[in-house]
Amino acid sequence: MNNGIYAKILAGVLTILLVTATIGGFNLTAQVAAMGSEINALREDFREFKVRLIYVERAVRE
Repeated sequence: MNNGIYAKILAGVLTILLVTATIGGFNLTAQVAAMGSEINALREDFREFKVRLIYVERAVRE
């Protein structure tokens, strides 16, 4: 009789852990996607900075 109760408790705990891990995975995926967007924005800013730097170098040479 006790084994059945322990099995139900264990099943409940495992279900809670699975749901928590699934929700955590979705949150992590969203955070990684947001970081990817930020990285792409920084890359674009860096490209723009390099272009401006080239113009400054040309102006200094002339």
